[in-house]
Amino acid sequence: MSDVLLQLQQDSPLLVAVFDAGDVLRHANAAYRQAYALEPEACPSWTEQMHSRHQAGLGQLIHTDDFEAWLALALARRRSQPYRAFELELVDGRRIWMTETLHASGWLLCVGSDLSGLRVPAGSLAGRADDGLRVPELTDPRSTLQALQRLLPLDEAWPLSVAMLALDAGPAGEAQEAAELAQARQREFGRHLQACIRREDACGRLNEQHHYLLILPNAGPGQARAIVERLLTRMRYALAKQAGPAPGGSCSAGLVQANWGESAETVLQRVAHALELARAAGGDQLVADEA
Repeated sequence: MSDVLLQLQQDSPLLVAVFDAGDVLRHANAAYRQAYALEPEACPSWTEQMHSRHQAGLGQLIHTDDFEAWLALALARRRSQPYRAFELELVDGRRIWMTETLHASGWLLCVGSDLSGLRVPAGSLAGRADDGLRVPELTDPRSTLQALQRLLPLDEAWPLSVAMLALDAGPAGEAQEAAELAQARQREFGRHLQACIRREDACGRLNEQHHYLLILPNAGPGQARAIVERLLTRMRYALAKQAGPAPGGSCSAGLVQANWGESAETVLQRVAHALELARAAGGDQLVADEA
């Protein structure tokens, strides 16, 4: 029986891999090895696998200009729950729905399904599962708005809170120096935004002014406020530690509770107004409108 099961998963088009408690690859079928361009006998750790494949331009397509930051976020989420599911993209263009099942012993089973041949729009599963690995700066603003429009009429998403966040103005300086510092702050902001959200949350860049929308399903006023305040605290600490000629800085946020039947446009107007009030009051704070 065991030999039959082993042969079945070896021949399966599903991507199947098993990592031990030390996160070292102990078994991978042909489909998984082909997807990540791994030699038949290669047994790297997951970190080594991601490093080597990224450097070679193989395996998973990673949407970031800061790989180490991406890896730190990925490691923080990996093994964080008994079961995770998320969508990823391979460099060959295939979209994979990946599941991770964690055993009490620390061993991890990874099973991936190819979505490319199915009529599933890219990112359409992200609202119900944990994508979690795309830096928010690179999220298409249209996708962010579509996520809000999709969640507003769903009973199971309520109570629904929405936050809009933006970095406060940084210190002035030489043009190039100021631009480089602003970019570094935006990257830091994106990393911490992803690190603070829950599995069911959606987040992404809203416009070219680097305003970000954070959509919090099943979060009432108290829980939503706690999530956003935690993010502001993390950002305050991270920006204070940031290296550079002019470290420091802050972030402001507006927060609203959506009302049943309210349009996405109205929600955005209310949360944008709350953000404006926070920045007008000096920044580095949260203003909540729970009307």
